[in-house]
Amino acid sequence: MNLIVFAILLIILAFICSLLVCPWAYHFALKKQVVVNEKNYNYPIPLLGSIAVAIGIMVPTLIYLVIEPHTPLIGILPYIVIMLILGITDDVKNLSPILRFCIELLVVGIYALVQYKIDNFHGLWHIDVIPIWISVPLSLIAGVGIINSINLIDGVDGYSSGFGIITCLIFGLLFIYCEEKVFAIFQFIVASSLLPFYFYNVMGKKKIYIGDGGTLMLGAIMSSSVFYLLSSASPCASNIPQDMNIIAFCLAVLCIPIFDTLRVMFSRIYRGQSPFEGDTTHLHHLFLNRGYSHIQTSFSLITLNTLIVGIWWISYILGASLDLQLYIVIAAGLLFTFGLSMLLRYMICKYKNK
Repeated sequence: MNLIVFAILLIILAFICSLLVCPWAYHFALKKQVVVNEKNYNYPIPLLGSIAVAIGIMVPTLIYLVIEPHTPLIGILPYIVIMLILGITDDVKNLSPILRFCIELLVVGIYALVQYKIDNFHGLWHIDVIPIWISVPLSLIAGVGIINSINLIDGVDGYSSGFGIITCLIFGLLFIYCEEKVFAIFQFIVASSLLPFYFYNVMGKKKIYIGDGGTLMLGAIMSSSVFYLLSSASPCASNIPQDMNIIAFCLAVLCIPIFDTLRVMFSRIYRGQSPFEGDTTHLHHLFLNRGYSHIQTSFSLITLNTLIVGIWWISYILGASLDLQLYIVIAAGLLFTFGLSMLLRYMICKYKNK
């Protein structure tokens, strides 16, 4: 069968599986009381939307692996499944943040040692492969950071799932550009699996949340994609154009969640609070406090993040150096997180003083 036709069938199957499982996940979560009581709703909202998304991802992926078992993708699935199980356990048992953080460190560390780790800078600052004593700690910081930054954006309807859809599509296009068809297909399968949940979460009368199971799974998918792109052991390493700063690309794709997480954590530490302590100072909280709806907030933040990717792409197309591509992304990230948060705070204060 033609690969393109086969890929389209798998992507459609992912959508159908997720669509069919969403109602079951809704009722199962209600039955097991895995719910959250939101003040804006007069009924409990189930937290196990991750099950529908996971089945939508796993069924077509396993079918592909049965037909083509010798692909790097097979080593990534255990990492994703473990993070899914950890997140669902957190949804059900409400684990302490420290315990969950330690488990994440352990899982990411094992994955970095066994599979792929960040050890190839692809010429950035004239650095290519870095030694293992630097690459493993760097991978730990990056992996756990990405996972938790995705987890922390799950406070607005449609944000985490919408961000996941756009991010996977962008990663998929990059993998096609680098002739990594298997990983491109997988990214499109993930995006297709998220679509039914997105509609249930944003527009469905029976609202359902993706929960920590879903956000940790998405974080694992995104971090594994970053590791694969930045690993010297990856077949992708030789396919990346020498004038493309792939670190800048990865940072651009995940820019707002990462920079906003750093902003909030530094702010908590400055105030003498634990960086793991929850609050309502994230960008999406500021948008909501300013009076934006959930859909307006998620659309605005996803659009801004996509704009940063576009800015990086333009810098690459115009021939910016590897270093300059990264600096442009960092500047855009700072402007769209730190700068935007200051603007929103000013607008909120001005509105309240009227």
